[in-house]
Amino acid sequence: MKLTSTFINIISGIYVLLAIAGAISAYFLSYPAELTEIGNENVKDAGNAALAMSNDLVKQLITLCTGLIGFCVWLFRRPLASDPAELVERYLWTCMAVLLLVASLFAGFITLQRTLLMVAWKSFDPRLDIVWWPQFLQFYLFVFGAAVLGLACIRSLNVLVEKQ
Repeated sequence: MKLTSTFINIISGIYVLLAIAGAISAYFLSYPAELTEIGNENVKDAGNAALAMSNDLVKQLITLCTGLIGFCVWLFRRPLASDPAELVERYLWTCMAVLLLVASLFAGFITLQRTLLMVAWKSFDPRLDIVWWPQFLQFYLFVFGAAVLGLACIRSLNVLVEKQ
């Protein structure tokens, strides 16, 4: 059963709208204005707690990126479509997702390296620019890479469905 391009365009549009709505709601749910007013008096050894949380987040995103890059390789190896334009579109979206995910991996490795530098300096604060910016880039590059990969999957539904 081959899906029509109109159906794929409709669900692609719905996916993009849901991704935008999710991004806007996530931004307002995590807006840091209220969180910065909370003190850290109740946390024992706040520097070590922040270090552990920061490293765990970076390592988790590195693991997720590696898995999604593996999925991209699997998507590259799916059977060829009868329509050459569909194949070009699949490769284009998947290559874009791979580039974003690899950039996220790179930012994560920079974050880990800078975290080690801060530990060597015997101080760690996740709010400092030396750590905050690479973590910020790693997270958002991962989110955009995963969103583009989702769009690549939707755009290549005819290839993902097993042929009878």
